[in-house]
This record gives sequence, structure tokens and C-alpha cells, in this order.
Amino acid sequence: MSLDNFRKRTIVWDTVNKDFPQPIQVMQGDVNARTLSVKIIDNGGEVDLTGHSLKLTYQYTNSSNSGFVMIPPENLTKGEFLLVIPTEMTKPGVIEANLILLNEYEEQVIVSKNLTFISDNSTVTALAQEVNNKIDDFTKLLLENMPQVLRSELNDLHAQTDSNKSNIELKANLADMTSLQSAMTELKNEVEALGISPENLVTIKSLLVAIASNASESEVVELINSVKALTSNVSLMSNGDYSPKANQTDLESLQHTVNNQSATISTKAEQAEIIQARGGQSSLDARLDGLDAKDTDLQNKINTIFSEVSDIRIGFDGKTYATAGDAVRKQFLGINEKLTKITKPDGNKLVYSKYGGNNLINKNDLIAGYYINSSGVMTQSEPWYATDYIDVSDHVYLNLQRGVGSSSWYDSGKNFISSFTPNGPVSVPVGAKYIRSSILNIFINTAYIVDGQRNVEGPNADLNGYPLMTKRPYRDGFQKFTVRVNKSKPVNTTANDRNYEGGTFEDVDCHLYMPSNFYSPFGKPCKLLMLCHGAGKGAIGWQSVPSYVAMIKAFSSNGYFVFDCNGFSNDALGCSFWGDQRGLTAWRKAYQYVTDHYNVEEEFSVYAFSMGGLTALNLAFQNLPNIKSIALGSPVINLEAAFHATDGTQNVIKVLYGMGDAWDAKKAQGSNPYANLLDIGGTDVVVKPLAPIKIWYGSTETNNTGNPAVEKNYAKRFVDAINNGGGTAQYREVDGGVHSLSYGANPNVTNEIITYLNRFSWGGE
Repeated sequence: MSLDNFRKRTIVWDTVNKDFPQPIQVMQGDVNARTLSVKIIDNGGEVDLTGHSLKLTYQYTNSSNSGFVMIPPENLTKGEFLLVIPTEMTKPGVIEANLILLNEYEEQVIVSKNLTFISDNSTVTALAQEVNNKIDDFTKLLLENMPQVLRSELNDLHAQTDSNKSNIELKANLADMTSLQSAMTELKNEVEALGISPENLVTIKSLLVAIASNASESEVVELINSVKALTSNVSLMSNGDYSPKANQTDLESLQHTVNNQSATISTKAEQAEIIQARGGQSSLDARLDGLDAKDTDLQNKINTIFSEVSDIRIGFDGKTYATAGDAVRKQFLGINEKLTKITKPDGNKLVYSKYGGNNLINKNDLIAGYYINSSGVMTQSEPWYATDYIDVSDHVYLNLQRGVGSSSWYDSGKNFISSFTPNGPVSVPVGAKYIRSSILNIFINTAYIVDGQRNVEGPNADLNGYPLMTKRPYRDGFQKFTVRVNKSKPVNTTANDRNYEGGTFEDVDCHLYMPSNFYSPFGKPCKLLMLCHGAGKGAIGWQSVPSYVAMIKAFSSNGYFVFDCNGFSNDALGCSFWGDQRGLTAWRKAYQYVTDHYNVEEEFSVYAFSMGGLTALNLAFQNLPNIKSIALGSPVINLEAAFHATDGTQNVIKVLYGMGDAWDAKKAQGSNPYANLLDIGGTDVVVKPLAPIKIWYGSTETNNTGNPAVEKNYAKRFVDAINNGGGTAQYREVDGGVHSLSYGANPNVTNEIITYLNRFSWGGE
């Protein structure tokens, strides 16, 4: 036989339903010599594949080694391709591969098929060399003298094989034994039918070498795969070169010998028994008969275990899962899904826990580097992830949001129905059982597909007729919401028993800004930042200041969900409330609103600038819970100093607090953070426990704004007093800095603030 024929392998791929022989043997040293010829046909007939290409992707099962090879065409009009095995595929191991037929111009996948390569370095130990020599002799007899193979030569092979049993110490488990025995049975049947080829002799050598060289568990797996490869390759022997058949008795004897080698995997032959076996053929046969009995008993036990494992695979609903592990895991997930659904104390509104799972997208099933094209075909594309087939048979409407792209419907047989680009809720088409969707890689933590069924009535429905969910979805840009605030001042009087504590209520405007790449109504909650704005305008009005907007977007891009409020009213007085208690109410309510309606952490950070320093510090001194850290930019800390301003601030404070021309500390009780500085033995001390605080001030901010409250020295004294009282506070002065650094005019300072806040956030992110 020629060397070319020895190294060449041809497979025929019928695109309808035919399989081709597997696996394919590759030997180290075959580079640029062994070739794989692929002929693609359609239902048995030739097909013109002009305008198409063929690609092979591969992955070693025992390592991270992987890659792809474009298979050059040999004759496209006849669907013929020729691959020269590359060096990268000759490293020892089992290789799982895919043949992919593509439309060359549109790069669309037409069809693909799995196949397996086995690469072997064919190295043997000195101990195994004797066995190989005997195999060579046996091969020569089979090829030159068949069917008259001498019985004495076979007996000699028996004796030689048995003499090496003392070196066998395989650690195979029951499953490995079963697989090996089954593969050998298949091998016997194929050999009896077709004969033996040189390619198969290579595999036989590898098999016996593995048995004779103290194989490890991983080698047992390779041994089984080698036997399976031999079984597949036997089908190539029908070309007439080796039509003579071995004597049936001889073949059974060879099978018996290899089976006994397998039996010693779990029961090592004792040295005394081996010596006895060397005494003659009759002693060897007796020993082999004994091992056969043990193998039969072992097989019965394996069958019992297999029966029990098969029973475990059947779920409570009668569904049979692929493995026992899948049966346990997937049934548990179903139970967990139901357990995450809870009912609010009012017993009406159906909601889902914060970490619950009515998101139909399973991140563990996403396929990286692919998207679902308009034909419903999974196509390679680096920025995308493709979902697996998602069962939607229980849904009438779906809501697809937060990065879900091109999607397709499929019937119960996973046949393509139609495609669409999501834009909110969609109806599940009649006959559709599955959906597959594309997700940009930056949105894999936020994308979701949920039940969007309309026409839900009563307390379980929102205003648009959709079922209530715990948390609201992502919305781009500034989102306005309102909180109802009593803007009337509390009344103190002893005049009579009438109710003086009435109220005038107003729906105060607030806004929020969500981080696009971090927020999702499901899964991990988002970091939360409370923002307290400066005087002159409310939160909505500050949106007209570019640096303020840029600052919020910087917070957002670093994963923070940001919210701010106007004050206790939407008018000028309510927005510039200078620490008044009515204004603090709005932030308390806004915090509650945000944590109730959005998937955010309950613990939060605070950033306040200018007048907002009064808001943040008053809330902290009054024990607003869950504050992780406080950052302050050029903050007003001393309300009394602000009262003496010449820029009109005094008149505003007079109205807010009901003061005359003189400062009245009693009327500002609880609203002046600076009043918390106590003189203890000549040392300023803040004894109230506070969250960690850091203050930024520009070096130029010293009574230069017409408002003595914007004064860096107050900040220095305040920080020292906190530290003297055992708290944690820092002061940072920016050389040449001006007041606008506090509301985003200096990006470097903004980044410093973010870095500080991150110290106290989840994972320091």
C-alpha cells in the first residue's frame, strides 16, 4: 500500500441526515503529510458550492488549545475540499471540532456538523516495546498468512500480554469499564465483518501500550477514545486490500486477551498467578476464565447502578433529563423560581424578590462572539452574545429591554419562524415555542426578557396593564419624579385645643439618572448616590448648568444611580431652603421612593456642594440611616455665617426661619451643622458619630463671594473637630481652585470625589 493512501482520509458529508465516520486519527509527525478530503453532497447527489467556503473550528478537551482553519477548495463545483492537517492539531489529545459551511459573501452559516479528531504522539516505554514487537509479528501473520494464522503465535501473544500484567495499575471507575467493554465488543464485530488495515494497527498498538504502562485516569479516557476511533476506522477496510478474514477462533482469542487486560484495571493480577500462568496454556485459560466470571459480576453491578442513575434522571413531572445532575439542578431552579415570588404585606401586589429570577435570560447559557441574524441563524460577531433557545410557550407577551437586539421566533422543532428588532413589549406569535436573542457584550449584566402580558386587572397590574414587577426598568437620560411634601412650618402654641398643625402640600419635583451599563431591574443592585445641590435653583433648574450635568454623567458612568430634589417646594424659596427642615423631608422621601421602585442598594453615598452641604450634614446629624460616606464640595457648614452674607442670602434665611435682623440660634435649631462643634477644654470636638467625610475646597474660597459661609477655614475647623471626637474626616484643598469645582467644572476633582466614594462601595468599584 502506498504512503499516500496510508496518510489520506476522505469523508463524505451529506447535508441531509447522514453522519460520517468518526473519530479521525491524527499522529504527531503527520504535519503536511496527512490530509483530510471532504466531499459535501446533498441527499446523495453532487452539489455545486461555488460562492461558499468551509471552515473547521476545533477545541482540545484536555486543554485550552483551540483555533479555526479555512479548508481550501479542491473542486467547488463538485463540493470538494482538501485540508492538510496543521501542526496545531497534532498535539496529543482528543479534539472536538465543527465543520461549518458558509455563504462566502454574506458570511452566513449554512450548516454545520460535529466531528472528533484523536491525536497521538505514539511514544512507548521500554516495557511496552516488547508488546509492540509481538504485535508487529502478529500483524505480519494476519496480512501475509490469513486466514491460516498459526495458533502457536496467538498463544505466544497471550503469554506475552499476560506477562506484563504486573505492570498494570489502572484506576478506572465503573463507567470507564463499561465504555471500554462496549467499545471492544463493537471492535470485534467490525473486525469479523471487514478485516484489519494498517491504520487500525496503529490504534491497536496505542491501546495495548496504554494498558501496559501504568495508565492514569486521564489515560483511561484516551484509551476508550482510541478504541472507539478504531471501531470507526474499521469501516474503511472494505476496499478489498484486506478481504481475507481471520479465523473466528483466533479473533475471539485476541478479543478475550484484551478483555482480560481490561478486567485487571479493577483487579490487579497477583504475581503468583502470573507465574502460574506462564506454566502453560491450560493454566492461562483457567486464569482467564476466572477473570471472565469477575467481569460478568462487575457488569451486573454496573447495570444495576446504571438503572438507578437512569431513574434519578426522571423528574417529578415525568420529564427525562440528560443527566442526573441536570435533573437535580433544573428541578431545583424551578422550585427556586417559585420561591422568589413573594407577596407584599398587604396581600395584594405580586412582586419578585430583589435577587429573584423572572428574567428569562440565563447568563450561563449565553454564547460569546455570536448574534442571531435576520434569518434566525447564529452568526459570528465579536461584540455580541447569543442566547440559547428560550422556552416562551407559557407567555402571551414579552418585554425585551436593556441591550436586547435582533431576535427570532422558532417553533417546537426549533425551526425559524420570523425575526424582529425589540422595541418594548411584543406578542408571542402563534406557533412559536422558542425565542433566541442577540445581546451586546456591554449589556450582558442588564439585558432582560420578562413576561409582558397585558390585560392584567386589579392590584396586580400597573397603569399600562402590565404585571407589577419589583423594580422599574432602565430609562435613558434624566427621569423626573415627585414626592409630596408638607411645606407649612410646624406651629408651636398653647392658645387652645384647636388643630394648628394643618398643612399645605406640594408635589415637589425630583430627578434621577441611571447608569446605562450597570443598572438592571434584576440581579445585583446598583450603587446609589444622593446629590444635594447648591442655592439659586432646584435640581431641575441645575440641569441647565453644563458642568452639573457632566458631573452627574461622570457619577453614572462609574456605576452610580444619582438622584436630587428641588426642596420643600418648586418655587425659588423652596429650592434655596438653606438647611430648613422642610427641605430635608423631600430628600428623605426621595430616598424612600428610589429604593422602593428601583434595583439599588439601600446603603448609599452622598455628594453635596455649596448650600447642599447644609442638607447633607443636617440629614447625617439627624440619623438618616444607611449612609456609607459623605463627600462635600465647597460646602456651607456654618448657617450663622451665611446669615451675615451681603449677597441677599440673609433675606432668604429671615423668611425661611422667621428671624429678624439679628441671628436667632433657637429658630435655627437642628439646621446649623456648625453648632455641633463643642468646646471641650479649649478643643473643638464633634461627638456625634458620622459616616466618613471628605471635603474639597478651592484655595481661593475665602470670603470672596459675598457670602462668608463659603469659607475654607470653617471646613478645616469642622474636619479637625470630627477627628478630635474620634470620627473620620479629611480636608483637601485644590491649589488655585474656585467655587465652580464643586459642581463639576474641574473634572480632576470630580474623579477624585468618585474615587473616594468608591472606597465605601461594593467591591471598591
